[in-house]
Amino acid sequence: MVLSENHQLMRKLFRQFAETEFTPAPLDRLDETGEFDWDIHHKMSAAGFMGAKIPVKYGGQGGDTLTHVLLVEEFARISPVLSIYANTSNSLGSGPLLASANEEQLMTDLPPVARGEKILAFCLTEPAGGSDMTSNKTTAVEDGDYYVINGVKHFITGGASASCRAPRWPITPLYLPAPTRTPRATAASASSSST
Repeated sequence: MVLSENHQLMRKLFRQFAETEFTPAPLDRLDETGEFDWDIHHKMSAAGFMGAKIPVKYGGQGGDTLTHVLLVEEFARISPVLSIYANTSNSLGSGPLLASANEEQLMTDLPPVARGEKILAFCLTEPAGGSDMTSNKTTAVEDGDYYVINGVKHFITGGASASCRAPRWPITPLYLPAPTRTPRATAASASSSST
């Protein structure tokens, strides 16, 4: 594939960042502890990578899908784990929000994600069905102004470090003990993006 001049520059930027910042010290620390590396996260955030694909109107860089792919590819060359940091904010986490959240939620909730101030989680996998979305058992049943969400998720991307585990977020009501009553505007997004 022949990349445009802009995409070549972006690939070079992503590669230089990964080669400079993903040094043996943080990589060894990740291997030894398995803990989220806040220092690397803050550096990615300062460089604008947490919002690389998030639209400009929501505080992101407004990059296209190819820019996002180049970012993940270059980061994964050095560390597949660290590539997930930026992937979650640009795809797994923000993707369902962009597809199903209302404008007020997007204007309120995406800018801090794009700045790296908040971390999203993505919860698809269930104990019985794995990551096969068609086998998911989690339900959202309308009950007046609320939905009752009932289900179990595990292997949640960003789960241990996510900033938001409240019903306000379209994909995180599933963290709450089931059954849980959550406002309709939130649950409608949850049911369309996570079940």
